[in-house]
Amino acid sequence: MLPRLTEAHDQQHLFPALPIELRLKIWNFNLPPPRVVPIRCGAKSLSFSSHAQSPSPSTSGCTSYAPVPVNLHVCHESRREALGSYRLSFGMTRNPGQIFFDEAHDILYFGARDGYMASEAQFLTVMALCDPADLANVRHLAINDSLFWVDSTYQSMSAANLTIEVLKQVRARMPRLKRLVFVPRDENPVYDDHVELAPANLYGPLEQRMARQMEAAVAAVCSMFPDWTPPQWCIMALGAKQPGTEHYGLAPVPSITDYPECVVAPCSLKGQSPAGLAHAYCVARQDYFPRA
Repeated sequence: MLPRLTEAHDQQHLFPALPIELRLKIWNFNLPPPRVVPIRCGAKSLSFSSHAQSPSPSTSGCTSYAPVPVNLHVCHESRREALGSYRLSFGMTRNPGQIFFDEAHDILYFGARDGYMASEAQFLTVMALCDPADLANVRHLAINDSLFWVDSTYQSMSAANLTIEVLKQVRARMPRLKRLVFVPRDENPVYDDHVELAPANLYGPLEQRMARQMEAAVAAVCSMFPDWTPPQWCIMALGAKQPGTEHYGLAPVPSITDYPECVVAPCSLKGQSPAGLAHAYCVARQDYFPRA
C-alpha cells in the first residue's frame, strides 16, 4: 500500500513540469458542466439543503448554495484560469457580488420560498436591486412555478397576470437571455444543494397547464412590446444530481434527434399569435446548456 501512495504522490509533483499550454488545457477540462445556481436573499429557500453549510445571511447581496467550482480553490494558476469564466455576481446596493457565476453557461434559478408571495417578492427584489450589468449578462434562467401561486393556492387569473409581469421584468432586465426554463412546483421539493434540470412529464396536467399559461403570457408581452424577441422557453423538472453523473470537459451541442424522448414544450418565437406560434424545441437535458 505504501509504495502505491508514494508513487501517486511523486506523479502529482510532475504536473508543474508540464508545458503551460497543457496545464491550462487540463484546468479547462476540469471546469464543471453548466450549473443550476439557486439564488437567495435572506431566509433559506425550499430548494436548498436543510443541512448544508449556510453562508452568513447578508443584507447587501444575494448568496447561493451552488457548489463553488473546485478550480477556484486548487492553486493560483487554476484560480486565475477559472476566473476567466466565473466572476462574483449579483451584488446589491453597490456592494460586490457574492455568487460565482458563469454567465455564458450557468443557469440562474429562482426557487420556491416559504411565506406569502415570498417567491415572487424575491424575484422582484433581485430584479430591482441587483447590479443591472450582472442581470443583463444572464443567458440561462430557470423559474419555479411557485412564483405564480398565491401562498399555497393556484388561481388562474392571478397566475396569468403574475406570469406576464415576470416576463416583462425578463424583457427589461435580461436582454441577452437565450433560454428560459419553467420548473413545476413540487409538493415534495428537493432539499439538496446539488441540483440539476431533468425531463418533465409533458403529459401531466400541471405541465400542460403551465405550457398554456406560458404561451399566453409570451404572446401578451409580445403584443405589448412588438420589438421584443423572447427567449426560447421550455418546461423541465428539478432533481437532485446523482453522484457520478457529472460530465467534465467541452461538450458538443446535442442534436435534437439524439434525445427524441426529451423534447419538451415548444419554444415561442417572435411575432406570432397564440393560435399560430412558430415552434422550435428545447432539449430537456443538463447538457442542453453545453460548455463551449
